[in-house]
Amino acid sequence: DADFPVICGEKGGYSATIRSAAAIADQIVELDGGSAGNAVPGQATALVKADASQLPAADRIAVEPAGDGLAKVTATGIGAHASMPEGSVNDAERVWLDLEHDILCTTDGSSMGFASHDEMFGPLTCIGGTVRTKGGVFEQTIDSRYPTSISSDEISAAIEKFLEGRNATLTVDLDMPTFYIKPDNPAIETCVATYNEYTGRNAKAYVIGGGTYARHFKCACAFGPNDPSDPMPDWVGAEHSADEGFSEAQFKRALEIYIVTIARLMELDL
Repeated sequence: DADFPVICGEKGGYSATIRSAAAIADQIVELDGGSAGNAVPGQATALVKADASQLPAADRIAVEPAGDGLAKVTATGIGAHASMPEGSVNDAERVWLDLEHDILCTTDGSSMGFASHDEMFGPLTCIGGTVRTKGGVFEQTIDSRYPTSISSDEISAAIEKFLEGRNATLTVDLDMPTFYIKPDNPAIETCVATYNEYTGRNAKAYVIGGGTYARHFKCACAFGPNDPSDPMPDWVGAEHSADEGFSEAQFKRALEIYIVTIARLMELDL
């Protein structure tokens, strides 16, 4: 579930849910966007009280009748807030939709006041994952991967300030602190050197924004088995998706690298 040569650091992972403080969904009967909190949504649908014939379609937005004076608005590849027809919401709903726009209009946290950057991990990222209506309450999840230059408490404080006067609340669902092992650590150097020896490459340790099994250990790193230098056939799907695959040749070479690396790590006094 990771790549060679070795991942020596991972950004912090922050997931939270922003909710309207009351059941305000009225003209918007149902809102449903995204499939997972840690993925940018590819589609969103809204069931609204409106005559579909009076709602013009637009680029990547489709409108169809849904019966009983309702219209179904489907947005593909665009934030859910953009699918709401002008003038079809009440004041409380409009406050929420304006809030949605401010949450989703950037991907670096700047619209909510917590953009950050460090030399090691680069910029903070923040996306809106899923949006739902539950019992008339709107719920928007956000997922942020943050560098060492900011803490989860600082992110929460910035969001709380951002929500002031907007009749919305924040619940933190998950926080995974940033971790980092310096590339000159003997164990990291051993992993990288062994990989380079068996591949003839000159790769270096690197950091990522995702999370791996290494977070569950006191001192660990993600070490292969995938080799990004060896491209997969076109029919092989991406990680965690349909047709995910791994080549037998890569597996055998990774096994060789693991055996030799473990033997060398056992000789170190860590």
